[in-house]
Amino acid sequence: MPRPAPGGPEFPPRDAVVAYLTDYERRYALPVHRPMRVAAVARAGASFVVATNQGPWRARAVVAATGSWGQPFLPEYAGRELFGGKQLHSAQYRQAGAFAGQRVLVVGGGNSGAQILADVSRVARTTWATERPTCCPTTWMAACFLTRLPSATGPALSPPRPPASATW
Repeated sequence: MPRPAPGGPEFPPRDAVVAYLTDYERRYALPVHRPMRVAAVARAGASFVVATNQGPWRARAVVAATGSWGQPFLPEYAGRELFGGKQLHSAQYRQAGAFAGQRVLVVGGGNSGAQILADVSRVARTTWATERPTCCPTTWMAACFLTRLPSATGPALSPPRPPASATW
């Protein structure tokens, strides 16, 4: 599958990702079923039984792909109404330039958090907060590595700066 065109956004917008995944499904004739809600997953010998809104499924392996971008969650916290800055979910993130010269707190130790941190750290002073230890520095290094890889159509990006502080 082709990569985004040179000069395009470093992290493609939501619609580009959806189009890419739709094309990928079509190209490889993947049997994708949606919408599907999973109620339970139970071990059944060497396989799993998955209870869904479309009936039960039997599988040798299960991948949890929650699709949480469909309903981004911004937690409530004491003093939120007093915060004068911008708070957004990773699903709403578009580009680092919007945060140039600012102090930015990235919350979350998953791939999205690490990738956004790697991107924003080029233009802003960053702090990274995670609830529990992450696979860092592996996650951070992977985000740095992925954003530094040259594509077939363009040069590598400048390396991200490490966060000013981190909780891992």
